[in-house]
Amino acid sequence: MANLGFTIPPNTNAYWVGEAGPGPSYIEAGQDNEFTKKHTDMLSYNLMHMAKILKENPIPAKGNKLE
Repeated sequence: MANLGFTIPPNTNAYWVGEAGPGPSYIEAGQDNEFTKKHTDMLSYNLMHMAKILKENPIPAKGNKLE
């Protein structure tokens, strides 16, 4: 997605197929998987933080588009 111009904030892996982190897998734990909930919280914070940064400091088009 970065090659298409998306800005990707850090820690955007909120879901993983199979085992992820300690404890039971997401499939076994369902929506109560602590690892997934923690990473979803981090994803949300980082997404909002990055949006604020970009709103206050837009990336200029010059040098970032094909002529």
